[in-house]
Amino acid sequence: MLTYPDILQRFAGATVITSQDLDTGIRDCLTAGKACSGYSIDVTNIKRKRDGNFWADILDFKRF
Repeated sequence: MLTYPDILQRFAGATVITSQDLDTGIRDCLTAGKACSGYSIDVTNIKRKRDGNFWADILDFKRF
């Protein structure tokens, strides 16, 4: 969850982008000030080596 200062740091700090270039939702959020909050989503790809069947994986059993 992002607070207003976090959003301000991410979007208003870019001097190359003008406020007209921003999406209307972000522009409205920056205008609202402290009444605004947002979410940050980090998309990653996690690969795991499976050690056994479904139940062994779900219950986190390890093979030695």
